[in-house]
Amino acid sequence: MELSECNPYVRAAEIQPAVLEGISPRMAFDHRIFLILGGEGQIFISGRCYPLTEGILILFPPETEYYFRGKMKVAVLNFDLTRACRAQKKPRMPMPRAEYDPSLRFDMTLAEEYGAPLVFPADAMERDAVLQIVASFSAKTPYSDALTSAALKKLLCELS
Repeated sequence: MELSECNPYVRAAEIQPAVLEGISPRMAFDHRIFLILGGEGQIFISGRCYPLTEGILILFPPETEYYFRGKMKVAVLNFDLTRACRAQKKPRMPMPRAEYDPSLRFDMTLAEEYGAPLVFPADAMERDAVLQIVASFSAKTPYSDALTSAALKKLLCELS
């Protein structure tokens, strides 16, 4: 699927001040974007360790094995690339590989541009875009869904 064809649906957008600790890899049922807003730690993605500090952006598709270590403040976006499962408003918690059921994925649509995890320092535009998506999602106005989807689509296009 080309990114220009997608109509993303944001399932969760929030800022989490938390200790993000995991002892084993988990797999998510939807796409994930994490923006590190403060603190430091690591993310382990498919067995590879990436150091995390303020300003690092992480993007990966469903079924990617990952877990965090460290105390960080993080903006989190959970989304899929179509509106096929928009009736399911809440994200599903990532599951250990042994318990993961692929039939529970929200949508099987993947963008070719994001087939592998991305971990990189975000520029000011990318940071602002993630925070705007969180704000739009949290506003719960009649236009929140459209604004959130449009902002996410713009961000994804700029990242590709």
